[in-house]
Amino acid sequence: MIDTEGNVVTRIKDIEANGYSSMISVKPTTTTDTTGNQTTTAGIYIAGYNNYGQLYTKNAVSRTNLTKVQEDKNIITMASTKIHHIKHQQ
Repeated sequence: MIDTEGNVVTRIKDIEANGYSSMISVKPTTTTDTTGNQTTTAGIYIAGYNNYGQLYTKNAVSRTNLTKVQEDKNIITMASTKIHHIKHQQ
C-alpha cells in the first residue's frame, strides 16, 4: 500500500473498510535522532470517498492514495460504518 508521498506503508496493525473508504492503523515506532531525542509515531492512514469530510482530512476531497491523518496516537481499536438509506413505504 502506497501513501500520498509514494512511500510503502509498513507496520500495519489493523485494516477497516466499508463500501466507500478504508482505514489503516500502524504500530508505534520509536526513532532516535543524532542528539538522542526520541520520537514515537503511530496513527491512521485513510483513503476513499470523502464527500462530507468523513475521512478527517479537514476538507471534502476524496483520496485514492493512503493519507496520514493521525500520527501521534497509538490506536487501540477502530471501526468503520456504511450508511444505508432505507425507503419506508406505507
